Amino acid sequence: MDQTFFRHEKFSFNDTAFLLFLMSFIFVVLLFVLFYKLLFYSLSIPFWEGKDKQRSLTSVDTATCSCPICRNKPIGLKNKSSSSSWLNYSISLGLVLVCSLLVYLVWSIPKERLVTEAVWNPFEILGVTENADEKEIARAFRKLSLRYHPDKNPDDPLTVSKFIDIQRAYETLTNVKSRENFIKFGNPDGFQGVTYGIGLPKVLKKYDKPFLVIYLVLLVIGIPLGVGTWWKRTSQVLENGIKKNSVILFRQMLIRTGTFRDLVATYASAFEFEHLIAKKFLPICVQLMNELKNHGHSDFRKLKLSSLPHMVFNQVILQAYILRIPIPKELKVALEQMIAGMDLVISAMIDTNATILRREVAHHWPVGFGGGFASRIMSILQVSQSLCQQLHPKDSELLQVPMFNSQLVQRCRLKEFKIHKIQELCRLPQSKLEHLFKGWESSQLVQVKEYLDRFPILDNMQVTEPFIEDEDDSRVFEGDVLTVKVSFQVLRYQDSSEASEERVLTSMGLSPCLFYCPLRKKIFWWVVLIDDERDLPLSVRKLDFWDRDVTGTYFCTFHFPSPCAGTYQLVVKVICDSVYGCECERKLSLKVRRRNITNVTPNEQEEESDEESDNSETSTETGSEDESDASSSSSFTE
Repeated sequence: MDQTFFRHEKFSFNDTAFLLFLMSFIFVVLLFVLFYKLLFYSLSIPFWEGKDKQRSLTSVDTATCSCPICRNKPIGLKNKSSSSSWLNYSISLGLVLVCSLLVYLVWSIPKERLVTEAVWNPFEILGVTENADEKEIARAFRKLSLRYHPDKNPDDPLTVSKFIDIQRAYETLTNVKSRENFIKFGNPDGFQGVTYGIGLPKVLKKYDKPFLVIYLVLLVIGIPLGVGTWWKRTSQVLENGIKKNSVILFRQMLIRTGTFRDLVATYASAFEFEHLIAKKFLPICVQLMNELKNHGHSDFRKLKLSSLPHMVFNQVILQAYILRIPIPKELKVALEQMIAGMDLVISAMIDTNATILRREVAHHWPVGFGGGFASRIMSILQVSQSLCQQLHPKDSELLQVPMFNSQLVQRCRLKEFKIHKIQELCRLPQSKLEHLFKGWESSQLVQVKEYLDRFPILDNMQVTEPFIEDEDDSRVFEGDVLTVKVSFQVLRYQDSSEASEERVLTSMGLSPCLFYCPLRKKIFWWVVLIDDERDLPLSVRKLDFWDRDVTGTYFCTFHFPSPCAGTYQLVVKVICDSVYGCECERKLSLKVRRRNITNVTPNEQEEESDEESDNSETSTETGSEDESDASSSSSFTE
């Protein structure tokens, strides 16, 4: 672009640039908030399952219990305090103000116009061209100086400034160096350097230097400091949302022990719960600790995790909660936050258990496959069940039922009823149930009945034998990839529509009621494939409400490599993470042969054939024995 354009005109920028910058910034913020809201809504409603599947589910199907008691419980901690509602109101009000400001900017920007003002130009002042010689410049100077001399125009105040400009223009153009500087740089004094500024509105123009300093401080110090702080926090958290220190703690404890008490202490010591208790509530925690000591339930001198204050006090709160000792109001917020993080921490503990390598199983299973202890997983799920039901594993599972106590449990165990498990209580018809709860009010009986109608019953569990996909040969060799398919139904006992009083199983999709849990929680089903002889978990699956079909059937598939040659006893266990007494298992037998047949000696081949013949003979003998027993029993009846 020609430099004369900048020499003859100087742009005076108005507020348009600042308004455009502010409008674009507000638009980006609103776009981010809208995207976040849409993403949160899409995650809360799993549309990826398909519209047809969602429509096929009945209206009573919910991921959490919707009974009158659980309906009033908060999901997580969203509706717990009034501060969160005030925060939502503040955010909504801020968005309204931002939208109003955006509308104002869109309305005011078209009114702003970019104006220009003439700059000092010696050629225009004298009325000559840039190619004029000294004679033309001198002639023009004499003519204009006589016309605008202050003595000839005493009444015109602008004549003085005009005469000064004419004299300055003549001095600039008659000086060779000044004329060259003006033609090259637009200034008689030469290049004046670069000036820095910031695009501010006219009202704040006089504060441009402080704003520039603040801008530089934010750019040089604020942004790097904020990014560094954010990176430091995020670097301490893994992809699954758990902190690295928590994973290290879980691994150290799971290697050492797997008892229920130690795992509760491990859960309470997680660094996600590090800042739950304020210092002003520590005396209340000490009082709760003394109350536990008075009940004789705990000896805090034998704590394995006591290096940090939050480890001790969180253990006190959880132990008191599981033993159903009243928790002070000041500590209930910390308790609810620990229960709200249950799904995250329990899953992290199970995942950490899989990272424990065991040398004693390395010569049976492939290196790197399978780790940890299956018994640890069962104990971890017991921790989840205890937190949901406020119940210790040593206590009777009948205490999960609302308004049950130890005396009523003893009554259920009488010869008249012989009820030891909660599923046996669910099968009781209405008449026997009323007899068991004789003397109760009708409202209490209805509440217990609703709880029993929602209690899940595992049924129709089917597990396939380990097989190789897309192969007709049923034999398994070393190195094969095996598949095990698992399916099970979650049913409920309901009153029969017929005249009989027996209760029947139905596939209604009601979620179980967590009466003692202070929060609404989703129910998860854990499916574990175990090498029972070596206490080795081979694979773990976590199923939720949306992994089932209309009939309440859950499906799960395991893929795993075959171990070394030998016979293995496998077990598939299904367990609920929220209630006691809802689990099922199936046993499998796996026989693996050697892959390289050429290296097998004739004696080994004969031994294998003898084993197969012995197995066939034993099967025929058992069949004949069964026939003889059946014939003897029929003759006895005759």
